Amino acid sequence: MSTPTPIRSISYGGGVQSTALLVLAAQERIDFRTFLMANVGDDSEHPGTLRYLEEYARPFAAEHGIELALSRPASACHRWPLDRVHTPR
Repeated sequence: MSTPTPIRSISYGGGVQSTALLVLAAQERIDFRTFLMANVGDDSEHPGTLRYLEEYARPFAAEHGIELALSRPASACHRWPLDRVHTPR
């Protein structure tokens, strides 16, 4: 049985610091190509954060070959599948 390959990722929260890390990754100043965001629910996240994510962050990531994956609860039992965004490199 082979050992799973670890995922190197940045926890993306949609704020200033994680957006700065996204820009640094796009500039290849840091070596991270996967960013993960956990959306705790559209009724809990700030609407401006979700709008920024869809209008700016995800398109920017895709344009630079960075995967920005969003997880959200599948149901009230709080399972967290990834809604993965695959981008070409």
